[in-house]
Amino acid sequence: MKASLLLTTYNKTDLLYNTLHSISLQKMSFPLDICILDDASAAKDDPTKVIKQFLPKAKFRKSIFNFGTHHSTTAAFRMADLDSDIFILMSTDIILSDINIIQELCSNLSPGFINSAHVKDIPVDPNIWQNKKTWDKNVGIHLEKWDSYSRVFSGSSRSSGNWLFCVAMLKEDFLKADLDVVFCDQLNRYLGKKGVQVKHLDHLRVFHQNHPPGVGKDSRSRIERGYPCRIRDTCSLGTAGSNTCKRGLLTGGNLAEELNKIRKK
Repeated sequence: MKASLLLTTYNKTDLLYNTLHSISLQKMSFPLDICILDDASAAKDDPTKVIKQFLPKAKFRKSIFNFGTHHSTTAAFRMADLDSDIFILMSTDIILSDINIIQELCSNLSPGFINSAHVKDIPVDPNIWQNKKTWDKNVGIHLEKWDSYSRVFSGSSRSSGNWLFCVAMLKEDFLKADLDVVFCDQLNRYLGKKGVQVKHLDHLRVFHQNHPPGVGKDSRSRIERGYPCRIRDTCSLGTAGSNTCKRGLLTGGNLAEELNKIRKK
């Protein structure tokens, strides 16, 4: 068995320290291929130094355009080893609270299922990575207070929880996501219509580092950035009138052309 971890980051360097540190602590019984794509962060948020510090063997590529999470994940997938059986998707502001999270997340996977860790939004000091005692103490405190924190959702029900936070799936199920085609926060439901179900593993606890809403955001609208949703007119997810679609998931732009430029580098 071999797994590839796909990470995309955009203007979140301050939060990357804790995230990459938690990844570097992981213990696995299988090889882990780490692929990181920077989605055209500003110069002050260049993650190159942080990545080299914690994950020097990781594959790293910088995009010249900001495409957004789903298309950037597709670009990261193109960097992955061809013989990987499992793909792990994780937000770059996540902290893995235990050294066995990735091992357990990838265990007992079966076709048609996604294993999802239990994510809660937690106010974590961005500098706890600097000292082992501080790290262990803070992680322990947040685990003790776990029940007082809010679970992170991307939808109105648990069944549509944000699968991009910390999940693992077999390659065959990852390919069903059609990340080159769909751009919205309803990919979980999209996969559901293709027969893929989410299995919530509540014992795998991970922290989403609470941060101001503006962190990692691009002030331009999605229309200005040229993000297309190629199934907008035929979408059966029932989200055509949602705020997500109203913000500009329209056909247009030269996204396919620009993605090809990245893949050729």
